[in-house]
Amino acid sequence: MRLLFATLLVLISCAKAPQTKEAVKQAIVDYLAKRDDMMASSMEVEVVSVDFKQKEAEAVASIGPKGSPGSGIRISYTLEAEGAKWVVKRKPGSAPAASSNPHTPSSPVHEGIDGSAPGGKDLPAGHPPIPATPGKP
Repeated sequence: MRLLFATLLVLISCAKAPQTKEAVKQAIVDYLAKRDDMMASSMEVEVVSVDFKQKEAEAVASIGPKGSPGSGIRISYTLEAEGAKWVVKRKPGSAPAASSNPHTPSSPVHEGIDGSAPGGKDLPAGHPPIPATPGKP
């Protein structure tokens, strides 16, 4: 009985993550569902390409609103095999893989209503001022 239990334990611990686009897609969907700044249930995820390297995978996914094929943006992900599944990998002290939510830039897009653009660069001549808060004049 002990031998059977030990054999089962070894087999379970050696389970490998499947090297398929579907397995990678599920990992990306799971990752997006855990994020507070994403509405994953309204997103369509398609794995465009994936390159498997032992216990890591580099993937490019197209992510966009459901029901609007071809309107997604492409985001690169690094994934890591954990047991029998893939998970989106984070480097300690860094932003999440996929460079964060593409709809929430890491730096402000609009710095203020004085006409300055990000990084202190001026807007083109004749460009209307940009509000500090998008959607509010």
